[in-house]
Amino acid sequence: MGAHLEAHDRTRLANILGMLGSEHSGERAAAGLMASRLLRDRRLTWHDVVGAPPAPPGTSWRALVAACQCEPDKLTAWEAEFLASLTVSTWSTLTDKQSAALQKIADRVLRS
Repeated sequence: MGAHLEAHDRTRLANILGMLGSEHSGERAAAGLMASRLLRDRRLTWHDVVGAPPAPPGTSWRALVAACQCEPDKLTAWEAEFLASLTVSTWSTLTDKQSAALQKIADRVLRS
C-alpha cells in the first residue's frame, strides 16, 4: 500500500499512545479514540502503521524471500516449499511467474 504517517503525525500518535498507560479509564478510552481518529483522518489502518513495512524499492528477491521465511506461521505448506526452493537456487533473477508468486506471498505475509 505504501501508506505511512508523516513525522509530525508519528510524534503525535506516540504522545497519544503514551496516554494508554494512564491510571484513569476515561483517559485511556479517549487516547484510543484519538489514535483511531488520527489514522482514520489519514486514511490509514493500524496494519499500515504497525504492520511489516513494504520492501523498499530495489530490495533483492532473496531479501524478500528471507523476510517471508521469518513468518513461518503465516505460510501455507506450498508457500514454504516454494520459498525454500528459491533459497537454494543459483539464479540471479526470477522468472516473471516466480516473481509474481513471490510478490503475492510477500504482500499477504508481510502486510498482515
